[in-house]
Amino acid sequence: IIDCCFMAELEFLEGSKKLPAGKVFSLLKF
Repeated sequence: IIDCCFMAELEFLEGSKKLPAGKVFSLLKF
């Protein structure tokens, strides 16, 4: 589940290119 979510976040990041990687990792670590 985590891997799928991580992949989805990566795709979202590549699509938006607005949020920094640190922010995504922070959201994943909530």
